[in-house]
Amino acid sequence: MTSSNNLTDQDFLDMNDLCDASLEALIQHYLSLKHKMPDNLSVRERLVELQDEKFTREREASTIEGVIRQNTENPL
Repeated sequence: MTSSNNLTDQDFLDMNDLCDASLEALIQHYLSLKHKMPDNLSVRERLVELQDEKFTREREASTIEGVIRQNTENPL
């Protein structure tokens, strides 16, 4: 039995444990894998999952930033 102690193993590394820089590094890693193995379905699925997480984080950050900006520039 081999250890699944791999940072690219989605079962080992939870999305919430990834900082933004690590998430971006994994996306770049999977983009290179996709280029090398374009027919690998698991690589494509993981890349989509990582990119979705990045998009979600960016959307949430922009929403929070917008609320903060609105509350500070337009106080009640």
